[in-house]
Amino acid sequence: MAGFTFINAKTARFGNGMDDGILLGPLVSKGQHGKVLAASRRGRDEGTRTLTGGGVPDAIEKGFFIEPTIFVDISAES
Repeated sequence: MAGFTFINAKTARFGNGMDDGILLGPLVSKGQHGKVLAASRRGRDEGTRTLTGGGVPDAIEKGFFIEPTIFVDISAES
């Protein structure tokens, strides 16, 4: 299951969520984009390992997109 999830996260296509073949559309606002990025940073700062993602996709210049993120080694206190 983890391998399947990892492959899907690495190959997900970004863009207009209404277009065929697009799996991930943008977040709704700049504020929400910032909150999700901050939560991802906080997880890494607390020792959670990021298997993939957690940042802004390089190929997209406009919109509030974030890469699919998979965290592992999450502590029970998180």
